[in-house]
Amino acid sequence: MISSPPRLPALLVALFSPREGRDEILGDLSERFFHVAREQNTAKAKRWYWAQALCSSVGFAWQRLRGSGSRSRHRGREHSKMGRQMPTWELIRSIVADIRYALRSFRRHPGAILVAVISLGVGIGANVTIFSVVDVYVFRSLPFPEPDRLVHVYSTMPERGWNFNSVSIPVFLDLREQSRTMDIAASYPRDVNLSGGDRPDRVGSERTSWNYFEVFQVQPILGRTFRPEEERNGDHRVAMISSGLWQRRFGSDPSLLGQTIQLDAEPFTVIGVLPPDFRFGLTLTDVWTPFGITGEESRGTNVLNPVGRLLPGATVMQASTDVAAIAAQLAEGSPEQ
Repeated sequence: MISSPPRLPALLVALFSPREGRDEILGDLSERFFHVAREQNTAKAKRWYWAQALCSSVGFAWQRLRGSGSRSRHRGREHSKMGRQMPTWELIRSIVADIRYALRSFRRHPGAILVAVISLGVGIGANVTIFSVVDVYVFRSLPFPEPDRLVHVYSTMPERGWNFNSVSIPVFLDLREQSRTMDIAASYPRDVNLSGGDRPDRVGSERTSWNYFEVFQVQPILGRTFRPEEERNGDHRVAMISSGLWQRRFGSDPSLLGQTIQLDAEPFTVIGVLPPDFRFGLTLTDVWTPFGITGEESRGTNVLNPVGRLLPGATVMQASTDVAAIAAQLAEGSPEQ
């Protein structure tokens, strides 16, 4: 069932839009909202409606401030000539006059200005976040061999609205064992307290499968990566650290290998240091440790973010078909997953 457009952004548009065209503007937004909801889903339609309403409200608020008097219109004509005709001192005087006018407008209409500033702040913050993601995943090349052979693996459950869901440890182990098209690794993030030395630190950490760095084809600059037996509980108290943590916390001391560090008050032996350019995802990670699988993990606890590397000759389509077949097989034996 498709709900109606959200009321708060509609009120913003109604507050700032011109009175003579207000009904038409709101009608167009509502018509487009229902179209997006039918073609995609209500959540995406609401996000689209919020974005359009905020942009429109900021634009209308700006037009209202700029068009509130003949003096502002005259100033606009001055600015149109400024580039080629105004000397520097005239330009400075005009900017000062604009600032004074803006302050007077703020005193007369503080609510409109605050809404506009808050909307601009939200818009700028959203754009910065989106660019950060695009910069990492699109513009920059991932620091791994053949990054185009890496794929995300995720579970879906459309009846519950889950389109990109994580997986549980038992499901991941089944996928890794049964897949014939890719090598699959997985991890999940968690912050830990690094103690010892002159001060404690709160650092970003990831628990990973033993083959995590093999899938990325990353070699440490010092030491080694995890071994298969270290994925199991009891043998899992080993750690790899980032180059940055090695430098700032341990002074790039190579004798750190084989020494013990305290993570959440538990001892872990340092076995390797990763290259300085190693990164994956948006979180800052300084410590990696194996899962410590006990065999009692629940299939309903979805915490892992798997990533796979396609085997030679395998395609993304083949890998998708392969994983879907494994998932269907698992679902027959365990319908709750």
